[in-house]
Amino acid sequence: MTYVAQMQSMGVIQPQKVQERYGISAESFNDIQQHINQHKQQAKDVAQGQVTLEQSEILTKLKEALKHQATQFERYRQITEQKFTTLSKELLDVTMQCKQLQHAVTQIKDKEDITAAREALHRYQQGDKPPGGEPIDRNGIAPKDVQLESIFNFSARK
Repeated sequence: MTYVAQMQSMGVIQPQKVQERYGISAESFNDIQQHINQHKQQAKDVAQGQVTLEQSEILTKLKEALKHQATQFERYRQITEQKFTTLSKELLDVTMQCKQLQHAVTQIKDKEDITAAREALHRYQQGDKPPGGEPIDRNGIAPKDVQLESIFNFSARK
C-alpha cells in the first residue's frame, strides 16, 4: 500500500475535498498519485542497484555536474574568503586611522583650551590696560603721545 493510499484510507487525504477546495479532478489526483509512485519506485530501484542503462547515464551526468558545481563552489568560496580577509584588513586599517585622527583632534582641542586659558590668565594678570600701553587717567585724558592734538599738530615743536 502506498503512502497516498494509506493517507486516503486514514481519511487524511480525501480526493473529494481536494477537488472541492483546489479544483483538482479525480483523474488529475490519480495521475499525481501514479507520478509520485513512479518516482518512489525509481528511487527504490536506484537504492537497490536496479538501474537501467539510460538511468545510469543520467546518474553519471548528474554526478559529474555535482562535482563540477562543488569545484566551482570551492573556488568561489576561496575567492570570497580572500576578499573578506582583505576587506577586514582594510577595515581594521581604516578604524586605526580614524582612532588616530580622533586622538589628534582631541589633542588639538586640548591645546586650544590650554592656550585660551593661558591667554585669559595673562589678560587677567595685566588688567584692563588700553592697547597704547599707558593707562588713561581718571579724567579720561590719554597720554600726550596719543592725544589728537599731538597727532594732527604739524608744527615744528615736538
